[in-house]
Amino acid sequence: MKTTVEKTKKLLSFLLILSLALTLPFLSSCGGGKDVPDSDPEETTGEEVAEEPIEHIVGFIYNGTVKNSTHNLIMENARNQLERNLGVATYFIEDVYVKNFIEAVDLFIERGVTIIISGNRVFEHVVERAAKDNPDINFISFGNSSTRLNLTNFLPLLYQPANVCGLAAAYNSDSDTLGIVADNRMFNCAGVINAYIQGAKEVPSAHFATYVNYASSGNEADVKAAIDDLVSKGNDTIMLYLSTDYGIKYCEQIGVKVIAFSGNLPELAPNNYITGFYFNVDSYITEQVRFIQNEYFMPMTTIGEMVTGHVQMIKLNSTVTEGTSELTDLLYNGINNNDKVFEGKITDNFGTVMVQSGVTLTFFDVLEIDWLDYSVGSNFKEFSGPVPEFDLPPLVIKGTKKD
Repeated sequence: MKTTVEKTKKLLSFLLILSLALTLPFLSSCGGGKDVPDSDPEETTGEEVAEEPIEHIVGFIYNGTVKNSTHNLIMENARNQLERNLGVATYFIEDVYVKNFIEAVDLFIERGVTIIISGNRVFEHVVERAAKDNPDINFISFGNSSTRLNLTNFLPLLYQPANVCGLAAAYNSDSDTLGIVADNRMFNCAGVINAYIQGAKEVPSAHFATYVNYASSGNEADVKAAIDDLVSKGNDTIMLYLSTDYGIKYCEQIGVKVIAFSGNLPELAPNNYITGFYFNVDSYITEQVRFIQNEYFMPMTTIGEMVTGHVQMIKLNSTVTEGTSELTDLLYNGINNNDKVFEGKITDNFGTVMVQSGVTLTFFDVLEIDWLDYSVGSNFKEFSGPVPEFDLPPLVIKGTKKD
């Protein structure tokens, strides 16, 4: 396996090629990955043997289980697409916590894994340590903001489709309330919540009180209590930003309109969903693995937007109020052309101006949001109880790779 120094030389060689060819797309289409040959014939022995290419194996690390996970199922789809698109072998380990992330990395390395996908933002700090300690392993991280020579990352702007979903919710609600259940451990949670609220404000003459209930995604009792509380306050449409699908199924069961973070929302709530939002990393992960195969891996922060297809909306249900499609299309196209989801003046729920009049937040500003819109006021509750002490589950490697 190549050392870090050799990888650095390879990267410098690539940058030289890039400067001569002027454009990266041209190089990518060539599919080559060779060093610049030495022009001195005296140093060419003719006895050199071509180095065998590395057979890469990819390992995915998930926080929580795959079953019934709105987040991990998206990552699993990307893993399956990777196998189909590139023919690479893959593993995955589910139910990993920050405390045993390094253990999962070590298990993968023992199995010959050379590319590791960190599949959840809860690992954003520990993955940096893992990358530092294992310079010969390439890491691809979800929700991380730092890069290293062997660490690249993906940041999905989920607040963009959430903003359009807010408009759809307000236009299809018969109440004067806006209800949200979210897990504050989710990626850019406050940004997604506030973008949803800003979208609801796009409805002409919209006046509503917003209720935000926080709940643990994996605790069905917490999620049920949070939803029931919103229903008791008159909410007939609820947005769920959770990593599991129990809340979606429960809203379908009790007949409450639902908007949620989920790629398979129409299957889970066919009668009561309005629309939804999710991220799509299929093409991103395939592209990054292909770069590594061609030894053109260039660590960077990739911003996933609606315009690039990395974040998407679920097609509107056929039962939505007439005119919903026209309104949401206008807002959708506006965000693609000029992202002004957070345009001041915007005040938080304590009365402090967070976005000045005439100012528009950049996506990096939005990713740093840790406040709630003024319409929430004191209407927020925590339904998540303290996390009980428990023994870490044993880590089990699964996947299609045959030993």
